[in-house]
Amino acid sequence: SGGVCLRVLSTQPAMPRRRSPSRSDSRRRSRKSRKQSRSRSRSPPKRGGGDKAGNRDPQGKPLPEWGTAGVVQDLKPGGVGFIRPNSGRVEDKDLFFHKSALKNVSFDDLQIGEEVTYEAVMDDSKGKAAAKNVHVKVVRQQRRDDSRSRRRR
Repeated sequence: SGGVCLRVLSTQPAMPRRRSPSRSDSRRRSRKSRKQSRSRSRSPPKRGGGDKAGNRDPQGKPLPEWGTAGVVQDLKPGGVGFIRPNSGRVEDKDLFFHKSALKNVSFDDLQIGEEVTYEAVMDDSKGKAAAKNVHVKVVRQQRRDDSRSRRRR
């Protein structure tokens, strides 16, 4: 059965394709709001998380059961760590902190076993306890790494 396939060609000019009305309507609507905002991003603006100065310290109710002082128990490479409160673990857990909560020492200079003071609050975004305003009790003097001598001659 040797069938032949015939193609019918139209003599009318091809009509240009139109976008679906729903797509062009949404673009028309969003352009106005995008011009009003300073951002050129198409994503919606971020809400919450920080004060007017841009600080993203966990906000929330104070958690007195965690105490206000403890010892650095663990440090993770991602800039987070855990404090063991002097009063002991709460629900068998140590208190989480982020490197942005450190006030008088950098995360890289912090060492396991150092004594710290802190404010324990409920981190509303995570629903867990977190430490903010973490201060190391005794700040060690940092030694210089370079090879030059600091002695007067």
